[in-house]
Amino acid sequence: MPKTKELLSFQYDNFKIEIPVVTLRGEGGDGPTAAITAGIHGCEYTGIFSLLKLASELDLKKLKGTLKLITIASLDAFEKRNMFVSPLDGKNPNRYFPGAQDGTFTNELNFRLMQAIQGADYYLDLHAGDLVEALVPFTLFHKSGDNEMDGKALAIAKHYNLPNICSSTTGGKWADDGTTYANVAKAFNIPAVIAEVGGFGQLDAKAVEIHTEGLFNVFKHMGNIEGTPQPFIEQTRFNDMVWLYTKNKGFYYNEITIGDEVKKGDRMGTLFNYFGDVVETLTAPADGRVLFRTTSPAMTEKGLIAGIGIRGE
Repeated sequence: MPKTKELLSFQYDNFKIEIPVVTLRGEGGDGPTAAITAGIHGCEYTGIFSLLKLASELDLKKLKGTLKLITIASLDAFEKRNMFVSPLDGKNPNRYFPGAQDGTFTNELNFRLMQAIQGADYYLDLHAGDLVEALVPFTLFHKSGDNEMDGKALAIAKHYNLPNICSSTTGGKWADDGTTYANVAKAFNIPAVIAEVGGFGQLDAKAVEIHTEGLFNVFKHMGNIEGTPQPFIEQTRFNDMVWLYTKNKGFYYNEITIGDEVKKGDRMGTLFNYFGDVVETLTAPADGRVLFRTTSPAMTEKGLIAGIGIRGE
């Protein structure tokens, strides 16, 4: 059948893991197999809706090869509107790949997701800013040291056509050890890219459009759809990221904007305790561009403030 819809179901203790998958088999000839996930974080909606639209609207007569769409990877988090982490074990799924069958719920979920992705020729993971997160659109890819695979991943990231492209490594300033894209690249030796568009946990029509245009540009580049990819917009390369955290809990007063260029030591914001005393002044740990920031002033100990892209070649 050219189009199949499955709800993969697995029992984990007293819980059921359910993963909705739409498989689109092209009627336009041979082509690569793409695995695409959205909803790794349950409140990041723009990527989810982009895949739902793709599943319902794509003309299969124009498709070559196969698209395997995992429309909402963390279904339990989506249904419970739980940002960043699973409501069942409090773990961020994008820190626990490749998963395991003998761990907690998130480990088991990730193990099953890896099984569903296996066999693809390339992989895309669609994200957005969660309920308390603003970001500028950017792509991320794992730099493995394999020049051929890294070149393919960079080409996919470029063709997604977002203004910021960042690579990451297992041993970088921001280590990508437990992420989807790094583990898919390492386990299956295929190019893998994360695309981040949208923010604040909102279903923004423009962000959905940007995701959709990025997908189709990649499909044309990879040969799933005929046509010439759109010309690249102006893109800035970063070869690492650094994340800024508080030391203490308190009320955070932000003093930067996403997209800002910062120098090491620049003031980012101030953390107050619950009596109004200044307990920390946060400064930029490196030169670079603010790719995302937490929008809520409520901070726990080791609360995440922002991520800064560090320029590369």
